[in-house]
Amino acid sequence: MTLRTGKGGRYRYYTCSTRARQGSTGCGSLTVPMGKLDTAVTAHIEKRLLDPRRLTELLSEVLDRREDYIARRRTHITELRQRASEADAKLKRLYEAIENGIADLNDPALKGRVSPHNAYFAFSW
Repeated sequence: MTLRTGKGGRYRYYTCSTRARQGSTGCGSLTVPMGKLDTAVTAHIEKRLLDPRRLTELLSEVLDRREDYIARRRTHITELRQRASEADAKLKRLYEAIENGIADLNDPALKGRVSPHNAYFAFSW
């Protein structure tokens, strides 16, 4: 469909593009006033898209997905807190070992085990 005008643009119509180029011999379809077709299409879309049952189902789906997302985030946060707690406990044990003389900061084995974690721990050897 393409836009056609009449009376110097005062009237606007939709017509088949073939009919617009070739006339009624190219296509026998009707020419429809723009306002009528726009209103009909808008009403149909509105009826289909804004149907209360459809909206209820759609919003219910969105809420379910949101609840799933929140549950996954909470699980992830719990896991991260547990990992942070474990790392904190390891650090405390390491500090205690150093303080009690059980671990030597110059011990190559200690350096080797701690060096992969230097991104997490702010040790300067």
